Amino acid sequence: MCTTGELVKYLNDSKVENIICMYDTGKKIYDMLIKSGSRKNVIYAGDLESAVKKAKGVTKKNMICILSPAAASYGVFKNFEERGNAFKEYVKN
Repeated sequence: MCTTGELVKYLNDSKVENIICMYDTGKKIYDMLIKSGSRKNVIYAGDLESAVKKAKGVTKKNMICILSPAAASYGVFKNFEERGNAFKEYVKN
């Protein structure tokens, strides 16, 4: 199991340019990335729909964006299927 600090180091060392964090855990990771002096494009979004919109706006074609690394969405969606269906709808729009 990796610690939050190890995750932040991994994300900072990765080739990923855009990291979009959400929900409570995402806020903690966002704060740690910012404090670390990350040179990545680190964004906080309050919910999945906003995160997908932001990802569409900042991610260049054929590039990678990490959406909500290690942030659970408990209490927001009934289960992973509901979250996945919502994600697909937001991506389509």
